[in-house]
Amino acid sequence: VELISVSLNELSAQLAGEYEEDFENRNLELICESENENIIVKADSRISYRILDNLMSNVKKYAMPGTRVYLNLSKTAAGGVLTLRNISQSRLNIPVSELLERFVRADESRSTEGSGLGLSIADNLCSLQGAQLELEINGDLFTARVTFPLA
Repeated sequence: VELISVSLNELSAQLAGEYEEDFENRNLELICESENENIIVKADSRISYRILDNLMSNVKKYAMPGTRVYLNLSKTAAGGVLTLRNISQSRLNIPVSELLERFVRADESRSTEGSGLGLSIADNLCSLQGAQLELEINGDLFTARVTFPLA
């Protein structure tokens, strides 16, 4: 782990650009919002990219087509926060506590994509660099929030 100053804005913009075509193919509209001009966090850029890539990949696979996906950046006393929110295409019938376990999928009918490791890997990679991953389910609304220490 090599902790350096990383622009959360630049990292999220890069990922948004890389997923633009995939989201368009799934008829997903990505809405990027930022409360602050530039949020600098202490993170390993390679590891942080992998965390956010896993989260965006889940959105691409499991968000309901024809909906919006919100990527929000904010700065709090706790750190730089990246929040992803989307509506799931399938009913989320699992407690949040189980989502971070290995080989678990939120929808048991999913059989074609993914290994059920993405969220577990993202959580472990957050822990490695002092960041925190929080998940929330409210009906079909899925929220993933990553808080990085400020630089």
